[in-house]
Amino acid sequence: QRQWQWQEEIEGEEEENNKDGCGATVGTTAAFRERQGRRQRQWQQQRPRQRVPGATHQHPPQEQRPPRRRKLYGLRNDALTHLAFVFSALIHDVDHTGITNRQLVDEADDLALLYNDQSVAEQRSLAVAFSALLSPDFADLRAVMFATPDDYRRFRRVVIDLVLTTDIASPERTQIVKSKWKEAFPSAAHAARAEQREEQRRRSSMAASSAIRYRRHHRPSGCGGGGGGGSSVAGGG
Repeated sequence: QRQWQWQEEIEGEEEENNKDGCGATVGTTAAFRERQGRRQRQWQQQRPRQRVPGATHQHPPQEQRPPRRRKLYGLRNDALTHLAFVFSALIHDVDHTGITNRQLVDEADDLALLYNDQSVAEQRSLAVAFSALLSPDFADLRAVMFATPDDYRRFRRVVIDLVLTTDIASPERTQIVKSKWKEAFPSAAHAARAEQREEQRRRSSMAASSAIRYRRHHRPSGCGGGGGGGSSVAGGG
């Protein structure tokens, strides 16, 4: 049905384009031929689509794009890091008192004195969580989680980094996290600016190299000529 509709539209436009303002028939214009060829190409592209049984309307097939591969930065097969993520999510608010770190520091709370006014609530959560994990009751669990002491040290380092990152009230830590995020996941604008700076540097380097080669090939030979001129002056004297 769509083919017939297009054919009727083409024939109608052909009749209109073959007439001038007075109704006289004229030659087919180039614009009409271009539109006709474009519609025929569109029909050829949509023609091989398969019909679905029982369907009343067929949409034109969309362009098949390759699946997008997301960057995982080595985390796909790192089960220990996955476990550290889950563990950090479970314990990052453990034993919070509902008071901000700034208030604990201003009141000279015992926790603030214990953790030197640095991410007080977050460090308290880490201490409580690892104290429980290292208790004798979870010896079997630790044996399953950590095959070697290095596994435990790496697990603990990742958990500490993740939990301390949740202290958004610390400007120093927030700045560190933002800089690391931009380094790992540069935005499109940042990547474009970096590429533009690299292109400018490359062009400047090429221009400097071209200038040096030009000077070498077009070096003036005034020293030899000046010597000859001096001898002729001396001879004339």
